[in-house]
Amino acid sequence: WFLKKKIDCELLINFFGSPNFIKFQNNQKMKKRILNKMISKFRVYPDLVLKDFYTKCGLKYNNKKINKNILLNYLIDLRDKDQEEEFMMQDFKKVSFFNKKDKIFSSSKNMLENLRDKNHEIFYLDDNEHSLPLCNPLKTLKLIEKSLKL
Repeated sequence: WFLKKKIDCELLINFFGSPNFIKFQNNQKMKKRILNKMISKFRVYPDLVLKDFYTKCGLKYNNKKINKNILLNYLIDLRDKDQEEEFMMQDFKKVSFFNKKDKIFSSSKNMLENLRDKNHEIFYLDDNEHSLPLCNPLKTLKLIEKSLKL
């Protein structure tokens, strides 16, 4: 979303995000099918989709009031947008963290390495929590501190 909003920064610390959600994962065709099903189901049963997503993230779903149209558009963008070229053009420092066993984003190390350049460090964590920043703030703080020292 920082690319979409054209945010000017000196350092981006990224947890589990990529400029193309499908391309940088293992089993790309399967991930696209899953996302297509999620989008279709979300149109009819948004709360069920959200509850399932939260559960896979290791979070409790509390049925908050959300703007379902905006969230649906985010899911469609997640499936369709490719911002790799724009991401690679950014000249500021970037540090990305990916979980090796993430249940949401099954990162393809081979593909993600294509994003590495002089300004972009990539680290792979031995975790499976897609919700690491929410569920483990102390570990997240240590990773942020590590990023600031690079």
